[in-house]
Amino acid sequence: ETLRDLDRPVDFLLLDGWPSLAFDILRIVEPKMADGAIVAVDNIAHFRADLLPVAERLSRAPYRSTRLPFRSGTLVAVYGGV
Repeated sequence: ETLRDLDRPVDFLLLDGWPSLAFDILRIVEPKMADGAIVAVDNIAHFRADLLPVAERLSRAPYRSTRLPFRSGTLVAVYGGV
């Protein structure tokens, strides 16, 4: 609920914990993302099924993303046309 009332642009979003809520959180925060904002998603390999919608969203415009070679998988994306 508190994320719906953000009053300034978001520069960094860390999605770590509650993987089943991650996509909903991304959808709520996305309209408030600053150009060039960074989104980091931890444990992308460990919670593959829950985080699949997040990974798919971050693989398309307006994002550019890459997966870091950590065992549990970390996906990092940049929002916008920086």
